[in-house]
Amino acid sequence: MLKKYKEADFYLLEDVARGRLSPDGISAFFIPSLVFSGILTLVLLNGIKNNINITTPIWPTILKGNFYFFLIHLLITIFFLKEKNYIKFQKLQVVLLNIIIYFISVGFYQVFFLACEDKRAPSYMVRSGMILLLGGFIFLIISTIRAIYRVKQGKFRRGREGMFNFKQSKLYVSSPFVFGLVMLSGTFARSFSGSYDMRKIIPGLMFMLLLCAFVQYGMALAIPEFFLVTYCKFRFKSFNMEPRKRINKKR
Repeated sequence: MLKKYKEADFYLLEDVARGRLSPDGISAFFIPSLVFSGILTLVLLNGIKNNINITTPIWPTILKGNFYFFLIHLLITIFFLKEKNYIKFQKLQVVLLNIIIYFISVGFYQVFFLACEDKRAPSYMVRSGMILLLGGFIFLIISTIRAIYRVKQGKFRRGREGMFNFKQSKLYVSSPFVFGLVMLSGTFARSFSGSYDMRKIIPGLMFMLLLCAFVQYGMALAIPEFFLVTYCKFRFKSFNMEPRKRINKKR
């Protein structure tokens, strides 16, 4: 798909690969993302353990999955703390980054769905969450296709605007958030037909869903750039960092 394009067509992405997505930068990012993964696992454990409201059989499996993901994440973080490792295995490192960053973008939805079951929320709340989650995944696919198209347009060449031209991209950037707000508004309006007790729990769940959608849709704008940098690391040698030269001073 992009094989006919030369290194010059990805010029601006090289700055990204040597800047915020440099091997040492990615290694540093693994630490706060590990903290997020650990907190998420603890929240799920606290919500599931000894909770008579949680009856869906899949939750223990989800909790196990999060725990194993955290352990693997921990090993990845420790391994890539050493410069020798993050330089030698920087292609693997950036692939793992894509997996972790996507998990972060959708991970909080688990807490929302768990809260819905715990609070015995109406089915339309869960349905709204599923629609927003699916919509975010579709938007990520659209964003990735758009990023590839911008490569073909030469938008990543030297002196061009890169991933975004915010003057021309206002509709594209705002459209997923407008979709999310419309979905949330409809869900909130529907809550008025419920009982008083039900209306009390809806605002908290709505806030959680708003946070989930904001994180997912916001990160869906940025993740395609990560995909392109990953592609370039596998294709172009210049996108891969060399070990820093050590200067031995004679005493």
